[in-house]
Amino acid sequence: MTTAVLEEADMMRSLGFNLSTQVIWLRAQVYGRPWDNRVDIAINPAFRKDMHPTGATQVVTRKKAGSNEATATINAFEAPPCNNTSLRLAARRLGNLYDDALNKAGLKSTQFALMVEIARLGAANAGLAPTLQDLAARLAIQISALTHAMRPLVRDGLVVLQPDPSDGRTKRAALTDAGMQRLEAGAAHWADANARVEAALGADAAAALRALADRVSSDEFLEAFRQAAPAE
Repeated sequence: MTTAVLEEADMMRSLGFNLSTQVIWLRAQVYGRPWDNRVDIAINPAFRKDMHPTGATQVVTRKKAGSNEATATINAFEAPPCNNTSLRLAARRLGNLYDDALNKAGLKSTQFALMVEIARLGAANAGLAPTLQDLAARLAIQISALTHAMRPLVRDGLVVLQPDPSDGRTKRAALTDAGMQRLEAGAAHWADANARVEAALGADAAAALRALADRVSSDEFLEAFRQAAPAE
């Protein structure tokens, strides 16, 4: 196996190709197994800056009639840019930056966002703590994911879960005094990270980024996406 093949295999792993795809591709490289319409996936360094976010050529396995051979490939250089991949990469980068800042207050960015929403929804409802359903809807996550994220906050005494006075099956989440103090400490570090992101992007680009993110997360975008489905 050549150094070039090993380097390309490492690249595939780093770009998130699943294990079965890596094995299929390596088998073709090592044994010279034939592929229909196969494309050379060696990466020219000159093209890396324009490379599709999901990588080079991704192998798709299909069973040909009377054969077990994989017969198709997708050349990602010819595919349109992937909006999902670009947004996920950007979200991961921003999440890491905010996590680094909030770590100084002993919080993760997801925990800080959750605590902010608990405080915000409580203040907007005359001090009545929000229900878990309210929080999940606001953060666009499942109840199971919300309770998982809230568990360390409850354990550390920053959030308390209270039964709803009118419905014992419903629980409300409230910040404790220690939680409010931690939220205030985290807010200073969050503000610093937010200002640095704004400075790095520029005020106009940062505003456009937020507006686009709000649009993508809106119900209107979801409805437009559904309407764009091809007719069956």
